[in-house]
Amino acid sequence: TGGTPSDSGGWNVRVFYTVWMASEASIMAQQSTKGSFEPWAGPYDEDYTVDKIRDGSVSAGDILDDAKDDNIVVTWLLRVASWFLVWGGLMMATSPLCLVGDLIPIIGPFLHQLFGCLLATFNLLLCSFMWCIVVGFSWIAYRPAIGIPLVVTAFVCLIAAFAWRWYKQRGSKNPAQAPDFTDIET
Repeated sequence: TGGTPSDSGGWNVRVFYTVWMASEASIMAQQSTKGSFEPWAGPYDEDYTVDKIRDGSVSAGDILDDAKDDNIVVTWLLRVASWFLVWGGLMMATSPLCLVGDLIPIIGPFLHQLFGCLLATFNLLLCSFMWCIVVGFSWIAYRPAIGIPLVVTAFVCLIAAFAWRWYKQRGSKNPAQAPDFTDIET
């Protein structure tokens, strides 16, 4: 202790306390030697701590179930956010291509919007493929039952897209001949 609040060399410390106003509470934490509670650090990861408090008498299983539910919500929010970040990055990288339509007089704004819609759709498909590949390969190490189907699904979709394109190109190069009805005898 000592020094002034503006003095960075002093030992001034600001302490905050939280008061929990409940007649009965359930706590899941580590009891300290000082008679208080502190977050419990897991044996495998010191950054993961457990420090939960609930009103009333709640079992440890219910507190852990609530924590699992909270983790599931956060996990899905992060997954969705990562997908949108990939899509946003692709949109920023390919958005200058939309400006090509503006070079054509009169119909330029229409082409600009058309190219924008086409690029957004292309980026949506490419983003989904890339996201499934990255997440799938990441999951293979931890949970192969989830990672392998993600990777297989991504490659099946890619193969289907190439097969559809190949089929369309083959059909346009060699159109089917219409039957000639003039040779039919009556």
